[in-house]
Amino acid sequence: MRVLAIIPARSGSKGIPDKNVTLLGNKPLMNWTIDAAKKSKYINKIVVSTDSEKYALIAAENGAETVMRDETLSNDKVHSVYAVLDGLRRLKEDNDYVPDVVLMLLPTSPLRKSNSIDRAIELYLEKKPQSVISVTKSDKQLLHFRTINDASYLKPVKEVSDYNVQRQDLEDLYELNGSIYVSSPTALHKEESFHISNGSLPLIMSEEESVDINLPKDLEYAEYLIRKQKA
Repeated sequence: MRVLAIIPARSGSKGIPDKNVTLLGNKPLMNWTIDAAKKSKYINKIVVSTDSEKYALIAAENGAETVMRDETLSNDKVHSVYAVLDGLRRLKEDNDYVPDVVLMLLPTSPLRKSNSIDRAIELYLEKKPQSVISVTKSDKQLLHFRTINDASYLKPVKEVSDYNVQRQDLEDLYELNGSIYVSSPTALHKEESFHISNGSLPLIMSEEESVDINLPKDLEYAEYLIRKQKA
């Protein structure tokens, strides 16, 4: 079975310059994801999609293959799924390679564990959904969220019959943690998304595994968790 992991790692991040190769625990951020994929029981091909020769060299030094993506797929308005689709196209055209299962592993989730990756793959193979997407349990409920309308009044995101309902009586919410996405090339080409209404199963991950690096404070928190794990 061909199980491919694609790691989209473009340059040009704004919150943290060169975020995907900035050091975390003495190694480049994206290498945490490459290392987790290498430890998976199922993944047998790892490809980094990037627009940077520097990133490609760092990835290659850590044992990953690379695909240089077009500049049109390298700005912050292009969803990462299009880098995955581009990678699938290039692998097929250049190497006649088509995987049975494809994962998108974002490099901004450095603390995910390889056994969580394997759980996601196993869930996909067992239940055969259109996709598996990782989530973490939220400490909020939908009742707590508001938008502000044009007249500057608060508007509930979800209308309910009783706004005084107790927390323990509310249903749990789960947040996308941006860590693990699993699907097939066929489904991705059809939907151009891992997010399928009534077709995506959740992989629930811990809060610590779900750290998402976007700002310097996220790096600081991840460093704290790494030190805590070593203590």
